[in-house]
Order: sequence, then structure tokens, then C-alpha cells
Amino acid sequence: MSQSKIYRGIASAKTQKGLVEFSNKLQMAGVEEFSKVLHEKSKIGIQVQDYSKGTGEKNVIVEANISPEEAQGLLDKAKAIFYFGCKGEFSKSWTKIFGEYVDENGKKDGSSIVHKLWIVRTSVDSKGQKMNYPWCISIENGKGKKAESSNSIVPNTYVCVKKAKKQVSDEDFIRMLRRVDTCIREFEGRAAGILFDEAYKRLQLEKEAREAQRAGVEK
Repeated sequence: MSQSKIYRGIASAKTQKGLVEFSNKLQMAGVEEFSKVLHEKSKIGIQVQDYSKGTGEKNVIVEANISPEEAQGLLDKAKAIFYFGCKGEFSKSWTKIFGEYVDENGKKDGSSIVHKLWIVRTSVDSKGQKMNYPWCISIENGKGKKAESSNSIVPNTYVCVKKAKKQVSDEDFIRMLRRVDTCIREFEGRAAGILFDEAYKRLQLEKEAREAQRAGVEK
């Protein structure tokens, strides 16, 4: 009997033209670093799909990652704006350079994978009217030459391969990020239970070994 595929999606917002979805890419720290609970490679994935021109091969799918802390920070900011009347404009961008870019034909040209992400909130449109969907999540997936001396792209080498964006309401943005926050906290709690039990068993064994060694020396 075959098993169904494990689905990492946490929450999404969907319309007839596209969707945005947050997904679970969390990893547990090693026992040797149990107090960190989350591995440094833990991420929250963001995927945007644009099927305004059709589905299948015409569907544009792009993705990027942010850290768990960045996702929780976005929730705090969104709630501050929507519930407490803080400043309504927001803009943050990320550029991640990693790995080796391989095109759809399996060819390499020495470029690295580049993911660019923008999350922007605009409270009013160009006519001064209140935006019903003020949050815009834009992602570009591309390639570029990584500079040898820094984690940056060599000027004039970046090429955007595909891009998409999705606008969502305050309610949907907060709803999705609340579920992301719940997922992170639940993962941390369960991971801590596993890691702490094993780590403290080892620490106790190490303590007993040291005490036994000292006792042997004293005799």
C-alpha cells in the first residue's frame, strides 16, 4: 500500500490568478547544540504562483526562504499596523545567493542561484484610495556570478529567469503568518523535548564518568 506524499505547506492565500503559500522548512539542531533547538539552516519557505496566463507550463512558480525569526517579525509588524494603527507603510527585501545554477537543459555556466524577495505594504494607491490588498509579495528567481570576496553578485551578471508577485489583504497576511508562528512554536516545543532529554542524559553520563575518574585517582 503506497503512502501519500508529505505536504510541507502551512498556509496560503489563493485567487483565480495566483497564490502565495508559506511552508515548513524547519530543522532540529543537533544534540551537541541542543540549547539552540532550531538548526541554523531552518527556513520558512515562500512560494508565489502566477497562473494568470494559464496553468501547467504557463504557470509561473517562484520561491524564496526567510528565517523563522524574520517570519515572526513580519507577523508582529502586520499586527501592529492592522490592530494598533502603527505606520501603514512597510518595505523589506532579501537577496540570497547559493549553490550552482543549472538550467532546464542541465547546463551550467558558472553562475550561482539567486533568489530575490520583496515584501511591501502600501496603504493607498496612486489615487489616494485605501488599498484592499496592501501587502505585495514579489519574488524573482534568477542567476548571477558570485563575488569571490563577499556574498554579493558581480555587477551586471544578474539575470532574472522568472518572477511573480501576489497581493493579499491584511487579514490574509496575518492569518498566514499566525499559522506560521504556530508551526514554529510547536516545532520548537517538540524539538526541545527530544533534544533536552537526550542531551541531559549525555551530560549526566559525562558527569558520572568524571566523578568516577576522580574517585579512582583519589584511591
